[in-house]
Amino acid sequence: LTMGTATFYADDYTLTVMDVASNVWGELTIAKGTVRMNVKDALPPTASIRMGLDYGPLGTLDLNGFDQVTARLYNGTKNTGMRVVTSPTPATLTINQSLASSSFEGVFTNAISVVKSGTGTMILTNGVSSNTGSYTVSNGTLVVATTARLSNSTNIVIAGGTLELRATDALSDNATLAIEDGGAKVNVNAGLNETVNKLFLGGVQQPSGTYGATGSGAMHIDNDHFSGTGMITVMSNPAIIPVSATWDADGGADTLLSTATNWVDDTVPAFDGTTLAVFATGGITATVDTAASLYGMTFNADTNFSVASGAGVLTNGQGGIF
Repeated sequence: LTMGTATFYADDYTLTVMDVASNVWGELTIAKGTVRMNVKDALPPTASIRMGLDYGPLGTLDLNGFDQVTARLYNGTKNTGMRVVTSPTPATLTINQSLASSSFEGVFTNAISVVKSGTGTMILTNGVSSNTGSYTVSNGTLVVATTARLSNSTNIVIAGGTLELRATDALSDNATLAIEDGGAKVNVNAGLNETVNKLFLGGVQQPSGTYGATGSGAMHIDNDHFSGTGMITVMSNPAIIPVSATWDADGGADTLLSTATNWVDDTVPAFDGTTLAVFATGGITATVDTAASLYGMTFNADTNFSVASGAGVLTNGQGGIF
């Protein structure tokens, strides 16, 4: 269907099926009915999608498992109506928006994933989306307004541009948030504390705690990946890969944990929760003189061995004692 810059209206209660690619029009308007894709790239990538009109404020765009690209997604009326973008099986809608600012009062459901590209700002408003697909920001800004939520998606990727959060609980508490290097950011508005399960910065999983920009009050200040004065709370830690360190008590009269010569290779191990300390291959005492967090402790002894109190505190982790 070749229509130049004209508008294709699907504005009654019928089902409209797009069964061929490479169509051409300026805008698709969906009001009241459903438009379903039966092939990839049925939508013109340079055209807009307008959902809802005053006389038909609702409508459904069903990708039906086929990826599509559009230049803009927005609602054509402020009248209340259920405007839905969906796909029963995985499919991605890429919104390549260059317009400075535009808003969509609607929801994403089922298995659809959304990519925000283009230099413009897209605002999601007045809708709680329940889709299980991912959200990716590759350019421009995607805003989750105070009345919107991305409730079920567990994969949020900021590859470039900005994700702006204007309300707590905008993201699922089970979400994995990944922010790449090179200018990608999450802007958390003032007073907000958004919870996610895991956080990756530049491809590296971060420990649990709070994250934000200067002025946020977060434990971890990172102005490269965050802006605004709100913060992100991260619940899960990276999986620990323990590294063994063996105590050989070569320090003579000194039995301190912090003495390098008391360890094989004369190197003090990391006391950051990743070390499996193997005791009792030499000596009978190790004195805790520093803050030492261990993954676990192994005792290889046929006689008594003491981990003695000193000026420090010993924390033993998930590796236990054996």
